Amino acid sequence: MKRILASVLLFIFLFNLGGYLLLFQYLIYRLDNRIENNIIHNNYKKTELVQIKIPVHLPAVCNWEDYESINGQMQHNGNCYNYVGLKITRDTMFLLCLPNNEKTQLVNQKKTHSTLPKITVPTSKYDCHPLTLSFPPPVVAIQKTHIHYLISWDHPLLSVNGQPPELNA
Repeated sequence: MKRILASVLLFIFLFNLGGYLLLFQYLIYRLDNRIENNIIHNNYKKTELVQIKIPVHLPAVCNWEDYESINGQMQHNGNCYNYVGLKITRDTMFLLCLPNNEKTQLVNQKKTHSTLPKITVPTSKYDCHPLTLSFPPPVVAIQKTHIHYLISWDHPLLSVNGQPPELNA
């Protein structure tokens, strides 16, 4: 009886130590795969899409007329989103996103249950650190200068030995 009780307590201790993290990682992985398949097969309502504007400074970029199809994940103000479209202008990046409320709840529960020291563990294959992009202005074309040379001969006719060939017409 003592062995069974010790085994159960050891299992509970190990689960509290790292099992929650593994369980939440697995649940987030399954949720990400399901939502990614829905996005690939367009199994979402267009009315659910949210537009998120992110200020950028890209003076050399031409404004995009329409959204480009792209998919990925992001967190904004504590909420998780899956983006499905991207549009860039010189001062703003527009993302069409599907709110991922289930993942937001899982991530928040994971944060409250985590008693371990803060460890940076990527929650999906799309996690990345914020990146600041700046592009230099385009190079201005240098105007070509035309140099004209004037060659003057004192004798414009050249002396040639012999007769020129006769024209047979």
